[in-house]
Amino acid sequence: IRDDPSFAEPHDTAIVHRSKINPISIWDRADPMFADAVKQAKADGVKLEADSKVVRDGSNVRVYMTSTAPQFGLEQFEVKQGDQVTVYVTNIDAVEDLTHGFAITNYGIQMEVAPMATASVSFSADKAGVKGGSTAHG
Repeated sequence: IRDDPSFAEPHDTAIVHRSKINPISIWDRADPMFADAVKQAKADGVKLEADSKVVRDGSNVRVYMTSTAPQFGLEQFEVKQGDQVTVYVTNIDAVEDLTHGFAITNYGIQMEVAPMATASVSFSADKAGVKGGSTAHG
């Protein structure tokens, strides 16, 4: 094991034998990493692995959607200017390395969702008008 700054870079590097690294290729849905999303979905009556819907609680909006290549569970969703929005995306593809990307233009939102994982992003819908988004599978 070696841990040093990289030459001519301010970043730190670590060198370890490959036997020490065991990356997760497909997430276990019972992983505690998803506990907060599971708890909120349960409170909203949503099953993360199956449901795609929008839940409104005053100005708080939670958007739940599944993702399986090549499509997302919701083609679009609408919120009001001033809403506080959280988008939960659950990748239900159990295929190694089949990550899904999610982005919302003009909000700087970009995230990647690993196989069988749930990822979320929150933002304030402070801009009026229709906003484009993009998705990617692969």
